[in-house]
Amino acid sequence: MDGPNFMVGESSVGRKVVDHLPDSWNWKIQLWTLNDCMAFCTDEVNPNGRYTIQVVEPFMINKLHPILNATNNPNPGIDRMPKSEKEKQRASELDRVYREVFEKNSKWKTK
Repeated sequence: MDGPNFMVGESSVGRKVVDHLPDSWNWKIQLWTLNDCMAFCTDEVNPNGRYTIQVVEPFMINKLHPILNATNNPNPGIDRMPKSEKEKQRASELDRVYREVFEKNSKWKTK
């Protein structure tokens, strides 16, 4: 499938947005500039330093604990949003693969 009706989410946030279309069109998001992030992370960065978003992003994640971002996040919490049909299908497929690999192969059999 291609064209304007096809979207792909390559990050956990992108997948969540795509999986919940069309409802996600109504979601509100905040976009922060690098300067916004640096102002928010004054304890972690030198205000006179030169930083990229790749350097500042882990500080933001550590401070805000976004649920969908476990990298650099010591306490991401639990995603309590109801699962979309796409998420349910993806989970079912992962469960099937898990069973195929670990439960059918006695060498890897789980207890």
